[in-house]
Amino acid sequence: MNQRFCCCCLQVKGDTRRAEEYYSRAMLADPSDGEIMSQYAKLVWEVHHDPERCIGYFEKSVQAAPQDR
Repeated sequence: MNQRFCCCCLQVKGDTRRAEEYYSRAMLADPSDGEIMSQYAKLVWEVHHDPERCIGYFEKSVQAAPQDR
């Protein structure tokens, strides 16, 4: 099953702990996937309200896929 799909499903279901695990796996599997990093940044903000960490992942997502700006 597509990891991005799993991340989103778990997030929608409210299982943010497992969603974070799947996002981590997805980012390790494809570090050039800016979309998954962007989605993870949103989750970090929603769950942890950690602006530094959130911005860090948004910046990495732009670096990973600058064509998606």
